Amino acid sequence: MNANHETPGPEAPAGDLRRLRDLWATHGLSIAVGVGAAVATVLGWWWYRSHAEGNEERAAEMLGVASSSRELEEITRQYPGTAAAPIAMLGLAKSQFDSGNYAVAANTYTEFEKKYPQHPMAPAARLGVAFCLEALGQKAEALAAFSEFAETRTNYFLRRVASMGKARLLEQLGRLDEARMAYEDLIASDPASAGTREAERKLAALKARMARGRGGQ
Repeated sequence: MNANHETPGPEAPAGDLRRLRDLWATHGLSIAVGVGAAVATVLGWWWYRSHAEGNEERAAEMLGVASSSRELEEITRQYPGTAAAPIAMLGLAKSQFDSGNYAVAANTYTEFEKKYPQHPMAPAARLGVAFCLEALGQKAEALAAFSEFAETRTNYFLRRVASMGKARLLEQLGRLDEARMAYEDLIASDPASAGTREAERKLAALKARMARGRGGQ
């Protein structure tokens, strides 16, 4: 894996990041581990508006119509210094994850962090690694990754996704009391959040499971 850092592309304007947060709040886990084709298309257009010349223009146009891993990889190879390249790289990682190539996806997310450490989506790549670890069955490592993200990225818009991952992994590992507290903390932190209902359902199911376990003792 190439460890050399490249100069990050220009960061998205604040308004664009707010739109991205709104997309994540709406679609949640389905795009939590990367940027899907629809999101890449929208971002490609934003980048196009801001950088409508030369390589930036060509890379943005390619990103807007990319529909395969090969096309996304081509953007990162041909135009590594453009603003479209990191978005294409996240899209590539998600495509690899969706295809079941979890180890490859984890490497792509890790490479993203190395190449673009100051990019506003670098923390999302870190979270992508956690999902890959979980998918690979490395539950203890995934739990550590989700927990670290939730504890250190307190103001990042994907923190609740990480907190849900932490609670889910605690439950899978049989640490039921800790999982219950994690779900309760998640609910209490933002009762009006769109993701709270899912946490409430999981907490209710967990409590029923724990009650059945006590009844069998």
